Amino acid sequence: MYARMITGQTQRGQMGEFLTVCHDTILPALRQEQGFRNVVLLTEPTTDKFIVMVLWETESEARASEASFGRQQLPIIAPFLTGQPAVEGYNVSLHV
Repeated sequence: MYARMITGQTQRGQMGEFLTVCHDTILPALRQEQGFRNVVLLTEPTTDKFIVMVLWETESEARASEASFGRQQLPIIAPFLTGQPAVEGYNVSLHV
C-alpha cells in the first residue's frame, strides 16, 4: 500500500467551503480512481492548515492518479488555498 500526503493552508475563512467542495466534488471523483483505498483529511482550524492522506493500492496507481486526477481537481480547490499544496509519497509500513 502507498500513501500520498498533501499539506496546505486555506485562505482565512475558507475552510468550510474547502471542506464542502472536498466532500461533494473531490471525494466522489477520487472514489472512481484506479487503486484508491481511503482518504483522511485533518484540519487545524486556528491556522487553517490541512493534511490529506490518500491511501492507494500501489505507488504506480497513486502517481497515475496524480498525473491526471490531480491536474483536473486542483483548479477546483485552488481558489480556497493560500498557495500550492505540498505533496509527498510514502510506503505504508503498518496499517491496522
